[in-house]
Amino acid sequence: IVSNADTKKTFLELVSEPHVPKRLRRKVAGYKQSVSGFVVHLVVDMEIPEELSCGCIMYFPDYDTEEHQFKLWEQGKMELDPDSMGLGISVATLRDEGMVTDGKHVLDLIYMPAPFAYFKRASKDEYLRLKEEISRKMVKAAEKVIPELADHIVVRDISTPLTYERYTGATEGGWYDIDCSPRQANLGRIRNKTPINGLYLTGAKTYPGSGMFGSIQAGLFTADSILNGRLTRGRNLLVYG
Repeated sequence: IVSNADTKKTFLELVSEPHVPKRLRRKVAGYKQSVSGFVVHLVVDMEIPEELSCGCIMYFPDYDTEEHQFKLWEQGKMELDPDSMGLGISVATLRDEGMVTDGKHVLDLIYMPAPFAYFKRASKDEYLRLKEEISRKMVKAAEKVIPELADHIVVRDISTPLTYERYTGATEGGWYDIDCSPRQANLGRIRNKTPINGLYLTGAKTYPGSGMFGSIQAGLFTADSILNGRLTRGRNLLVYG
């Protein structure tokens, strides 16, 4: 069995308690979750500057960059001033024009990190209000890079940490499974071959760590563990299994 599910879901819910070593169960229960985010997904009927074509552009109004928003996250808060808000801007249609027709563009506005509890404690009406309010302010912040963006929105959808928890099963909507702190990164994560016979891990939760490239490498290392090293034998790769 290869699990790409959330670490806590895997060891605290999917595998019944008698089959999880007590030490491992305590370790997983004590893990801190990674950050989540708030994303506004848009389709717009306007021209987008070509310089936004290289992946995800990170925009910050000053040199404080991410530190300010991470400090707010630690306090369970978000930056709600568009003039101080930093965000990522990713325009998929500048890399794949076939996604839409008639000159429209698909883009994401990404606020990270967004605290899970900030939305979880809200009532249903307050939650919907927060989604709308933060979405509008993110669009306004993005207009410093893409002027008049608000006037050209055709489709809009919003994802919060609660959205990511609901659709991906990630505890607290964590984007990178458990937190990428020094204690929990790389070898601080559970190995691809677990202490439970026949159970392997892959994806962000296991070695070598979170993020896109770490998750891709994890797939390689997990497959190599299952194949007893045949996949990488003779190659200059360091494999932990």
